[in-house]
Amino acid sequence: MKKLWFLTVLTVAFVTMNSCRDDQSIDVPTEHPNSKKYQRIVDQFIAAGAVGVNITVTSPEGTWSGSGGLADREKGIRMSANNRLRIGSMTKMFASTTILKLQEEGLLNIKDKINKYLPHTITDRIANANEVTIEQCLNHRAGIRNYLQDIAPGVFDGSIVNYSAEQTLQLIYDKPADDPVGKGYYSNSNYLLLSLVIKKVTGKPPYQVITEKIITPLGLKNTTASTLLPDQLTRSYYAETAAEPVTEVTHIDNNGIGGEGAIDGGMISTSSDVAQFLENLLTNKILSPASM
Repeated sequence: MKKLWFLTVLTVAFVTMNSCRDDQSIDVPTEHPNSKKYQRIVDQFIAAGAVGVNITVTSPEGTWSGSGGLADREKGIRMSANNRLRIGSMTKMFASTTILKLQEEGLLNIKDKINKYLPHTITDRIANANEVTIEQCLNHRAGIRNYLQDIAPGVFDGSIVNYSAEQTLQLIYDKPADDPVGKGYYSNSNYLLLSLVIKKVTGKPPYQVITEKIITPLGLKNTTASTLLPDQLTRSYYAETAAEPVTEVTHIDNNGIGGEGAIDGGMISTSSDVAQFLENLLTNKILSPASM
């Protein structure tokens, strides 16, 4: 399961692609001076075995979007710029930006321990949780156990479909931490704890807060922070090795991702919307220079 889950996340790490194989016709925008150069990136992904690819590049010369392959292999639907994909852990960028906006509004301080905002009925059950700060959770230095190692059975049998952040965190109750406080590599559980902090300080569902603080102001029309699945959501595919046949595994993705408050990886978007968000973030149009 850990191998499958990693590949599911990796497929969107380059601003959206779905894993596996099939050579298909490709959209080739021509208006950008670097169009051919960027299109080679798409071509290389398809040649390497991607079912579908959707890439956006924003540069001083302008914005270029290109796609290739298929959004739905079974129905023969070509990938286009309008097809939405799960963006996996890029969700964390939207979540961390929201946390910093809430700090700017005086609703929290990232130097505070999370148990200032969360009840001991939760933090007492999670190793390290009473000692770590919001900042350590943001930076993956809390050492808190990553729930992904405990989620496999529920993903495959469907018993955790649409689990909320609170329910998913219960999977790590009374289990050892991954690392000491102040250390650690990467844990999705950090962002589920941050989800509960957002809910506490705003009194609103975290997906709603991300929508109000980022998605709506930036006009990201193809981005959703919600438990609802949009139209034109691309299918998910997996193969254990390049020599094995591709399997359609969308139901497994839906079982394990996107429950209420899953701001560690539950959002859906397009490469162009993600690029628009990043451009605004990196040019100080969302957060203050101090927050950046």
